[in-house]
Amino acid sequence: MHSAARPVTNFTTSPRHSLMSKSLGNFLTLRDVLKKHHGECVRLALLGVHYKKPLDWSDGVLEQARRALEKWYRLLLDARPGVAADADPAVTEALCDDMNTPHAIARLHEIAHAASAAPAADRARHLASLRASAAATDEGAPAAAVGGAASESAATAAAFELADVEAAAVVNAAGLWADRVAALAGVEVEAAGYRIHPCKGDYFALAPAAPLRFSHLVYPIHGRAGLGVHITLDLAGRVLLGPDANYVARPDYAVEAGKAAQFAAAAGRYLPGLRAEWLSPDQAGVRPKLAGPGESFRDFVVAEESARGLPGLVNLIGIESPGLTAAPAIAEQVAGLLTSL
Repeated sequence: MHSAARPVTNFTTSPRHSLMSKSLGNFLTLRDVLKKHHGECVRLALLGVHYKKPLDWSDGVLEQARRALEKWYRLLLDARPGVAADADPAVTEALCDDMNTPHAIARLHEIAHAASAAPAADRARHLASLRASAAATDEGAPAAAVGGAASESAATAAAFELADVEAAAVVNAAGLWADRVAALAGVEVEAAGYRIHPCKGDYFALAPAAPLRFSHLVYPIHGRAGLGVHITLDLAGRVLLGPDANYVARPDYAVEAGKAAQFAAAAGRYLPGLRAEWLSPDQAGVRPKLAGPGESFRDFVVAEESARGLPGLVNLIGIESPGLTAAPAIAEQVAGLLTSL
């Protein structure tokens, strides 16, 4: 920092008088953060703290923002076109109170919760309020508080709007949301048997120091909801155990460290001596299953829907993990269905 006459200081310090330096690991650039996290998650995390207050930054804050956005977007898939609403008064009041974005976002959470719990007759009104209030919060955010992301406001607001699109053919390959997309197209999901039942699978990594070595996959006897906890190798040669199978109400990708003992017990049936302390949480995925808890196996659905009065719509429903391996064959089948129209 310089004055007109002489240097005032040659370095900056934090309020605790510790040197801020990227090499010390206490400094992050926005570019570094965006390499790991989506811009919308970063923006919501930043808006969660008043622009005049210090920000306690962590990956946990960004994970909370990601979960909130995921919940809101899933809710808004059910929003009805043509149902209008103004921004919630509490959101507008918070934004007019020195840009109190934390209070505005807290109100958005309340509206989203109300929409989740509302009966069908009131749900559309709550969702329209959520959409309008979210757009108002995004557009009202001060540029300084969102790291110069104000130019993205219009695009983000547009993401909350529904529109009609005309196409000769539509292929619904929306994974966990394929049943909702099918419903938007006019399919009676329950009658068609297209309801998705999300089934989460966690993985744990085996410590490199563990006295166990593997050169190939190891599978247990097939379970009901999945292959069971098995041994797999990633491209880096790490040994992973998983996945287990737990039906969930909505996607959640956190892996609980406390489940290590369960994984050690499951794999211990064919790996005697495996210890829970050798395992650490690694990753999780959610399967878009057609079979619910206790139900028998359901195969992939690859269906052209002319018989339902929707010619040109091809639904790919319940495409679980093997769908990646089967993707070329599925693509050929879809192409054949479309060329026959």
